[in-house]
Amino acid sequence: MSEQSTALLNTFRVHYHRLVARVEATIQNGDDSTVVARIGDEADELLRAITEQIQTNISLLQSDIQAQYRDVIDHSHHGHPIVMQQAHTGGPGRPSYIIDPDFLAWAYSLRSTSSISRFLGQTYDSLILEQGSQCFMACYVHLEVFERFRIRRRTYSVPGPNSLWHHDGQHRLIRWGIVIHGFIDGYSRLIVGLRAHNNNRGQTVLDLFLEAAQDYGVPERIRGDHGIENILIAAWMEAHCTSRRSPYIWGRSVHNVRIERLWVDVTAQVGSHWHEAFIQLELHHGLDINNPQHLWLLQTLFLPVVNEQLSFFSEGWNQHRIQIRDGPNRSPADMFAFDMLTNGVRRSQLPFPEISEAEMTDEELEEYGVDWEGLDEDRLLLSLRQATPIDEAPTSWIGRIGPPDNLNQVHVEQPPAPSNQLLVTSLNNYISQCIIADESIPVSQLWELALGEARRLFGSDLF
Repeated sequence: MSEQSTALLNTFRVHYHRLVARVEATIQNGDDSTVVARIGDEADELLRAITEQIQTNISLLQSDIQAQYRDVIDHSHHGHPIVMQQAHTGGPGRPSYIIDPDFLAWAYSLRSTSSISRFLGQTYDSLILEQGSQCFMACYVHLEVFERFRIRRRTYSVPGPNSLWHHDGQHRLIRWGIVIHGFIDGYSRLIVGLRAHNNNRGQTVLDLFLEAAQDYGVPERIRGDHGIENILIAAWMEAHCTSRRSPYIWGRSVHNVRIERLWVDVTAQVGSHWHEAFIQLELHHGLDINNPQHLWLLQTLFLPVVNEQLSFFSEGWNQHRIQIRDGPNRSPADMFAFDMLTNGVRRSQLPFPEISEAEMTDEELEEYGVDWEGLDEDRLLLSLRQATPIDEAPTSWIGRIGPPDNLNQVHVEQPPAPSNQLLVTSLNNYISQCIIADESIPVSQLWELALGEARRLFGSDLF
């Protein structure tokens, strides 16, 4: 406490005790009304002075804590990229500016000229048009896939892009040995990785993460559930992200709302179609899921197509506009990149990130990246009830080091291919010819043709 504050506090204390003494004396002596009124006025004056001083001090405290918060945020990222610089020509007239061509080419794919101009802070329409004409990149994205959904962005408390990624595996097609793994940036909801695999091994999930990190940078933290396939990612983050505490947050599936909400739309747009198609193959076209060779053939035929659709879904998702509370509608790609320019770069290159940030308490880590409002959505709650393991016990992050005591294991292994590679090559060539002959060939027809050829090549005992 400063000397000035101490002196002021002592003054208030002296006046208070003097006022108490006068009130006690008045009560004992029974002074007239004039004296009592004067004491009342003095009490009012003291109260007003103390109230004004407290309000002033609290306002100063608020200003100090807001300034400290801004400092903490500024030190939690790698700074702001410079996308426009003044060109010093030495001649008279207004200064000229040069806009980074890579930034301009990328910005044109997300925003209009006027929107880019507003982002830069002044009116640079003519400059943008002049320099942008040399690096304009058109971006054609089909958004019909999202016409049935009205997506609302809810309140989310992470500092910016790459502060926290969410990841999970989706088991809609697990009956046929297919698991979809995904990674999404929590702040912007940008899909950074989405792919279907024929196994649920930890190395497969880690490879997808490293591929996403190569493109978007290593996030500050990742939140996942208690699946044993996540342990390699957790170990990688703990080993390489040593500058922060708890870079991998183990939590329950119901707390991983960002990725769980994504699965609702992935199922509606991709998963349900293939689920129904594969069921029909079982019922009417001879698919036997108890035969590993049938599963191998099914995955050989359709897993690449599933991934093509997931890639198309990701591109459309990242470019579609989301309704944002108290702001204009923006796409995940726009939020991820432009907000990183605005709020600072939170990313690092493989393999060794160097990120420093303010420490969070155990209680803050417990709820970091949990979208509680998102749990009110009926579609999400239904999806969680269908997908969450029954034996997923409630656990707390507080005081924990390392993975949870009980990890859930969903065992999915790649089915073995036939041993005769020459015949496998012949079968693959036949399948390619069928697809080339009719690119829109129905799923059931392609399956029957491929199954018939497989039985001809390998025998009906194997297929």
